[in-house]
Amino acid sequence: MASAEEMADLAQRLQAFEAQMVAQTASHAERLTSGEQRIAAMILELAQEKNGRETLIAQLRTEFERERAEAAENRRVVAELAAKVEAIATEVARLSAGGTLAGGPRATERLIDTRVLGKPGFFHGKSSEWRDWAFVFGMFCRAVDPKLSERM
Repeated sequence: MASAEEMADLAQRLQAFEAQMVAQTASHAERLTSGEQRIAAMILELAQEKNGRETLIAQLRTEFERERAEAAENRRVVAELAAKVEAIATEVARLSAGGTLAGGPRATERLIDTRVLGKPGFFHGKSSEWRDWAFVFGMFCRAVDPKLSERM
């Protein structure tokens, strides 16, 4: 059997071990809490980034749709202008074949006053604009002088 002294020593060592375990448990709990807080902060940051990205995507979609609508309107205007130029060119051809204008000058004289018709815009070198510009320019040339259009 153990003596009272050994029992007291054992009890004292047990209390010291218990105190050490409590301290370590508290330290581990503190580190866990700190880690949980860091994880919660990261989750919040990720959620904010996600919301920011979703907002940006919505803005980009809106801008894309606006650009798409603007491009459709531009195509409509170009088609309308091309139809007008074609109508002018047809009238010029008809007048050229008939020989006289309503006011009486001969068809060999200049049929279109370019100051009234307006001149086509400048081509700025963008390949995406070439087809439209070339079409409008060709129609302009045809309206001014059908022979010029034929020579192009």
